[in-house]
Amino acid sequence: MRIFDRYAKLRDVVKSGSLHTGQKEVLSFLKGRLGKDDLPGLVAEPANEDELRAVYEYAASKEMKVAIASGLKPVEVRDLRGQILVLTTRMAGSPAFSSSRNTVRVSGGMSLEALAIDLTHAGQRWLPLLPVPAKMSAGAMLASGWEGLRNWRDGGMLSHISAVEWMGTDGVVHRTGPSVSTGGAIDVTGFLFGSRGSAGVITALELDVQPVPQERTSALFELPSARAAVEVMAALCEFEPLAETVIYWGEAATEILRKGNDGTVSDNAVVLLTAEWRDEIRWPEEWRALGKPFHDDLAIDALWQDLLRFSRTATRLHPERTEATLRVPASALEELENAARELGRDFNFPVALWGTAEAGHLHVWILKPDAEPRTNVRADELLKKIVEVTVDLGGCCAAGNTLPFDLRNGRASLGRTLREQFLKKCDPGSVYIPLMKG
Repeated sequence: MRIFDRYAKLRDVVKSGSLHTGQKEVLSFLKGRLGKDDLPGLVAEPANEDELRAVYEYAASKEMKVAIASGLKPVEVRDLRGQILVLTTRMAGSPAFSSSRNTVRVSGGMSLEALAIDLTHAGQRWLPLLPVPAKMSAGAMLASGWEGLRNWRDGGMLSHISAVEWMGTDGVVHRTGPSVSTGGAIDVTGFLFGSRGSAGVITALELDVQPVPQERTSALFELPSARAAVEVMAALCEFEPLAETVIYWGEAATEILRKGNDGTVSDNAVVLLTAEWRDEIRWPEEWRALGKPFHDDLAIDALWQDLLRFSRTATRLHPERTEATLRVPASALEELENAARELGRDFNFPVALWGTAEAGHLHVWILKPDAEPRTNVRADELLKKIVEVTVDLGGCCAAGNTLPFDLRNGRASLGRTLREQFLKKCDPGSVYIPLMKG
């Protein structure tokens, strides 16, 4: 009977969205090894700002905590017993282009895959979407610290956002970004980048878009070592026009790509670099022994399709992984690759390095045969050693990491203090709780 429904008052408000309380219902949104203390008491899918505000108000009145996820894929959680898990899946609508067609307003819950389709139909593109992250929402992209891969020429994701709207846990809607930072207002988009829900739910973004280019050139460099990759990257930095993207695939990543594709990667390749320009370029003679260009759109798209099999092949060969994203100077790639190979051999885990050095994020994937506790502990130990090597080489952890260890440098930071003040303003009642504690 309704009288025994502790969420009855909340159901009266959340009518367009959904509330899920039964254990079977709740489990359908989760993954991993879960105990009774991990399961949230309520999974809420608000459909608009009013319903989201009602969820926050209910949580505050009942002294409950709120964790946040996109809902586009199952998530692993810890210690959410009796708390609320908010999914932003239903907070999605059709993108709206500005009259000038140079920006598009996107709901925070919108799937990036759906956005990519809409942009293609409109003859437009948003650079960080190439390639498109699978099963990720627009809000989660910003909150997780997704950098994008096309950042050599035009910068990373933050360079292509003109405004962000989000709701703090007190129900207040805020707006920030370069297009609204006037009259002394401070752009705090950088604090939302990698915040993972600690500032509240990102409800909308305005993205800077551009027409699909008329000309494209792509390249695949098959190289004998990480040192050779560093030398080619230096040459690419000097080349005009500058490439939009240059992606490094380390030794383990190259082997995975070779196993996942028939003939795309030769047996001689130890590491790979892939590059793309939004121009028709003349291929330098000295590059002919290192790689080959692709000028035809179909050939370029086919190359990207082969490269994007990487994640699926990695999962097929190694069902589980522990991962992190790092900011790494290009000059450090050789030493980092050597350390990853040797440490991986010591711990008996392959370590795949891939992504953009210098201008973006390098992804570290520690590939595991299973998710047993002992396996996870050893993978965490290996990841910590790799991060320590990265820091010694002048790199650092990228925003959005949820690492199982603390990497303190012992120095006070003005930026850290400002960030803490910002998060306290967005969550004055300390309602937020992370999905995973660690």
